[in-house]
Amino acid sequence: MWLPGRSVSGVGSHVGQVLVIVDGNPAFDRRLASARRFLTRLGYSRPMSLGNEECWAVETSRDGSQWRWLGKAWKSPNESVLMHVSVRFIRFRQLVPSESKAWSEPLETEGRLPMTVVRMEDEQREDLWPGDEHLGLPMLLPGGETGRLLRFEYAPDGSSWRYTLEFRGAREG
Repeated sequence: MWLPGRSVSGVGSHVGQVLVIVDGNPAFDRRLASARRFLTRLGYSRPMSLGNEECWAVETSRDGSQWRWLGKAWKSPNESVLMHVSVRFIRFRQLVPSESKAWSEPLETEGRLPMTVVRMEDEQREDLWPGDEHLGLPMLLPGGETGRLLRFEYAPDGSSWRYTLEFRGAREG
C-alpha cells in the first residue's frame, strides 16, 4: 500500500513527493524484492548494523552567514549522502562515533538542481539528478529523516521528479 508523504519544497515551483512504504501489499512486496535484488547487484547488500553508523549534523544557509538546522545524516563510513536541498550553502560536522566541534567549510551549490550528493570525508558536494549508481545511498530529507534510495525518476526538462525511499528502524535491548 502506498501512502502519500509530505511534500518537500524544491527550487522555484518544483515540488518533490515523498512516498511512505507500508509492507503487506503483494504487488508492492514483489517490486520491493526486485529493487533489493538490483541493489545487491550494485553492492548495497549489507544494511548498516548497530555500531557501524556515523552521524553527521547538517546545516544550510542562503548567504553563508546565518545557518539553519537541516538534520542528522546517518551513514556508513566513507559512504556518500544524498540530500534534498536547494539552498546555496551546506556545512556539516561529525557527531558519532566521535564528535567534532568544528564545522566543515561551507560548500556552495553548483547549479539549480534540487538534489545534491555530499562526500563528507572529502568535503565535496555535487548537485545532480540521482542515477542507478546512487541507488542504496542514504538520503537526508528536510526535517532530519534519512532513508535509503530505492528508485528515482524525473522529467527530461527537470520540471518534476519522483523517488522511493526505504526507512528502517530498530530498538536496542
